[in-house]
Amino acid sequence: MILLDIEFQQHQMSGIEAAWRFKEALPQVEIIMMTAHHEPEDVFPALQNGANGYLVKDVPPTELLKHIETVYKGGSPMSMSIARMITNSFHKDGCMDQLTSRQREVLEKLCEGKSYEAIANELHIELTTVKFHIRNIYELLQVSNRAEAMRKYMQNKR
Repeated sequence: MILLDIEFQQHQMSGIEAAWRFKEALPQVEIIMMTAHHEPEDVFPALQNGANGYLVKDVPPTELLKHIETVYKGGSPMSMSIARMITNSFHKDGCMDQLTSRQREVLEKLCEGKSYEAIANELHIELTTVKFHIRNIYELLQVSNRAEAMRKYMQNKR
């Protein structure tokens, strides 16, 4: 069992990437992400990278022990605010049709928790091109930040 801070930083690796690396090295390991913040751009990639639960750090110690037991029993504990965010992500609004295939690729990489630089490297494009696509994605989706763009993406992914 690993309690992993979402803001973990070591060797330029975030908690999100660390979760993936732990799961890759030890598939049987159980991971509960701990956070002071609960932004969609952190929650969804952490879960996609193998986290079994996602809790806000202010959880009382007795509750934390119950959540650890829940994971051992096969459950996925989440703070109520995180659970609400996830359920809200299933409400579709159909706005993805406006995006080009390249914009969708960029948005998907962004939702995976990738930095602009990593997106540029993976898609073999310039950093300025990534920023251009992000600006256009925000405009087309009528959002003003990464969290809102990710929410719309997750809503329409089904």
